[in-house]
Amino acid sequence: MRISTQKGQVLAEVLIAVVIAGIVIGGIASTIGTSLITSKRTKQITAATALAQEDTEAIKSIASSNWLTVYCPPADSGCGNKGSGYPYSIVLPESDRTWHVQSGEATSTPDAGGVVYTHYFYLDNVNRGGDGGIVGSGGTEDPSTQKATVVVTWSGESETNPFTMSEYLMRVTSASFRDFNWSFIDDQGTYTYSQGAYSTSSNIAIPSSSIELQEHTLDGSLISSTFDTGVAAGAAFNSIMWKGEKSSNSSVRFRFASSNSSTGPWTFIGSDGTDASYYGSSSPNVAIPITTFYHNNHQYFRYKIYLHPSDDNQSPTVTDVIIGYSP
Repeated sequence: MRISTQKGQVLAEVLIAVVIAGIVIGGIASTIGTSLITSKRTKQITAATALAQEDTEAIKSIASSNWLTVYCPPADSGCGNKGSGYPYSIVLPESDRTWHVQSGEATSTPDAGGVVYTHYFYLDNVNRGGDGGIVGSGGTEDPSTQKATVVVTWSGESETNPFTMSEYLMRVTSASFRDFNWSFIDDQGTYTYSQGAYSTSSNIAIPSSSIELQEHTLDGSLISSTFDTGVAAGAAFNSIMWKGEKSSNSSVRFRFASSNSSTGPWTFIGSDGTDASYYGSSSPNVAIPITTFYHNNHQYFRYKIYLHPSDDNQSPTVTDVIIGYSP
């Protein structure tokens, strides 16, 4: 009986050992499987992130060199194709090794695993509120800012698929044009730099090549010549500033006109986009923001300056007019 009992105990111990071994081995196998899945997922997310970052950097480079390519994608072809329903992709042709934008999605296989990644981006217009901050709704469109969203998708992963990355793009390049030394009338010429010409004037005197009122009891105005920024694709006009001096009661104000033709039409408007408003500042040497929405992607411009005398009939004096723009 003792021998039989011992055999039973041994058999029970063997069975227990087998069960424990199965649990342990199963746990190890499960851990290994989970680890392999996690490692695979990490590699896929890393590859997707790298593709998104590469596309984002390419888009930023394109925006810096040719803003209209991102404002009017895919290549200055029209400014209405925005939003998630209009995918674009980045290409780098062997012919010129320069980033370009094309319609549609792109595919890549960046790792040895053979996973095919589809990647593309889309663009959205951006609005700003009265304080200049970006707003989700309302406000006024800022044509010098775009939101680019890069999307990367691949098969076999759902928790982090698709992977998205967004970036605000801004038209950061800047240039300026200085008009000064007025001395003669030319209503026909188009200039790439100031040559002392102006188009027409009313009650304006130009002593010492500066602008003043001829009769100090009346208002006066002057229309500039036509100027060419040299940016065939069009520039965004950002600010206007004047130099000179004025008394506390006098004023210097502007209306601005821009066009893609050197012959116009020329509609001189103020900050609200109508001829009922002006651009003005209480003192010289202050950059007055131009409402870019009304003067975006235009090559040519003109300005109209308005002088108003002080209560004691003193005229303001303008020696320079400086226009800030983004090529």
